[in-house]
Amino acid sequence: MDTTGLTRRQLLSSGGVMLGYVVLSRNLPPRTPLPEDSEKVVAGVVENVESPRILKVRSFRKKPVSIQFSDDATFWRGRSGRVAGLDAFIPGDEVVAEGQLVADGFAATTLMSLYRAIEGRIVQQQGNNLQTSSGAVRLTPDTTLLRGDGFVSKSLDELAVGDYIVGDAWHDPLTDDLIVMRIGAREAGV
Repeated sequence: MDTTGLTRRQLLSSGGVMLGYVVLSRNLPPRTPLPEDSEKVVAGVVENVESPRILKVRSFRKKPVSIQFSDDATFWRGRSGRVAGLDAFIPGDEVVAEGQLVADGFAATTLMSLYRAIEGRIVQQQGNNLQTSSGAVRLTPDTTLLRGDGFVSKSLDELAVGDYIVGDAWHDPLTDDLIVMRIGAREAGV
């Protein structure tokens, strides 16, 4: 099985949404533009949970949005995967809501953590903390390996300075770390 790409179903089942970021540090601008809010999607940062069914988000375009969730909405957060409701989310969580734009805000059926595409060469390693040419990330016991064409067969313990890595990471607002969810070492020249 080729795991270098993800179907939407695979991505949703992993508990997050990955947008076109190719940068590790929040201090650097993304290489691709942030997504525009649309009639069907709102992406941004959680400001607060107003009730069990209402979430206030500041979109990446700095616009405040009130999101109301249906009774049968599904919620996916970071390393936790599927969660019971909005109480799992905290201010600072980067999220994407799917639903429909309505007159007084946004009516959503799904809320997911946003994942960032990560890419860079490991320049320093201290335990589970990797400093790369693009920024810092942290491995956890939940981090899984990407395998398939173009990837070197290495375990997480075998990753080393000089390896060129790609994967996806979730921003943990409590620690301000980028937590690697999936990672793989690329073959030279790929």
